[in-house]
Amino acid sequence: MDIQAEEHMQTDATTEVGLNGSENGKENVELAPVNPDRFRATNLYDRQIRLWGWEAQQRLMRSRLLMYGMNGVGAEVLKNLMLGGIKEITIVDDALVQEADLSTNFFVRREDFGQNRATASKGRAQLLSAACALTAVQGNVNILTEEWVRGYDLVVINGVSLTEAVRIGKVCRELRVPLFVSQVVGFHAFYVNDLNGLTFEVPPLGGEKPAGSGPKPKPKIIIDDDEDMPSTSRGRPTEAQVVCTDQAEESAPQSAQLEITVPDLASILTEDCARRSGLASPMPKRGGLKRIDPYLNMELILTFAAQKGRYPQYQYMEEDLKVLDHILGMIRPEGDTRVVEPNEFLRPDANFTCAIFGGTMAQEIITVLTRRGYPIFNLFYLAALDAMGSREYLQ
Repeated sequence: MDIQAEEHMQTDATTEVGLNGSENGKENVELAPVNPDRFRATNLYDRQIRLWGWEAQQRLMRSRLLMYGMNGVGAEVLKNLMLGGIKEITIVDDALVQEADLSTNFFVRREDFGQNRATASKGRAQLLSAACALTAVQGNVNILTEEWVRGYDLVVINGVSLTEAVRIGKVCRELRVPLFVSQVVGFHAFYVNDLNGLTFEVPPLGGEKPAGSGPKPKPKIIIDDDEDMPSTSRGRPTEAQVVCTDQAEESAPQSAQLEITVPDLASILTEDCARRSGLASPMPKRGGLKRIDPYLNMELILTFAAQKGRYPQYQYMEEDLKVLDHILGMIRPEGDTRVVEPNEFLRPDANFTCAIFGGTMAQEIITVLTRRGYPIFNLFYLAALDAMGSREYLQ
């Protein structure tokens, strides 16, 4: 076959299918417009776009986050969100880099001793993503006022007192800005959040087929034929570039809307709330692991914080252990067999605790920002030595 004949056959084949319609009526084929932002994002965030979709990734790439406290948890959260593609993060801290930070905050070095933790972390953190606008502010938690919080999509505060957590919780509640409050207590850690009024897109329970699903229209094939789109080494469109839209819609899971209604932080960050919630919750069963109940631990920690004005600290190990043992004797019901080990509260922050806990919290922050999936509300408790993390509800 000569070259002219081969070109003629290719032309006939193209004419048969057409670009904006078919002469013989077999298929309706059209070129899909190329979105440059989506193309660039796909190159950077392909795996997570496959996980939660382009729409959720767009929400993340438009989000602005305010975070106070660059401890080990703050460093882990910052790292995960910057790699995830968030648009803007402002980090605030008034603490100076110390020896203990070297084992938990991987953004600081020994030469940073004496510098502010936020400003010292910014340079190395920015290397993770040039697309994220990262700002470091030297200041204490008091600057988180209504004027500061307004305009952000989510607020995270790490390692602050109960009083400050409640104050900021009130500000965020009035502005309808979701809030995460985290605290590391030795080998234990917990966060509470306020997601009141948010609506999430979640899979329906029971897997029932939604009403109104009838016959599907004729398939409409869209071919991404732009030269800048990814292709195989042979220059042909990949299967991912040819999408049969009705099949994609049919295979996509149908979603439902979940609206969150939860009490505010002033109501849940109390020992009474932890006690009531524990009575309404069954004792955890962890096989051969110790049966650590998050509610009794929370009640002990919150009672201590209310009495002392701070959380247990390893610097005051002997004094704090006596207070914890006394409080535990007062609040533990007679015959209660739940395991509580106050000595585990009196340890320096461990890197494995911050890594596990911070990674879990970062993933939940992404869930809240993208509004996809079932969120954890309103308590997550981690006992790191027992490899036990549990999602609970304070009511």
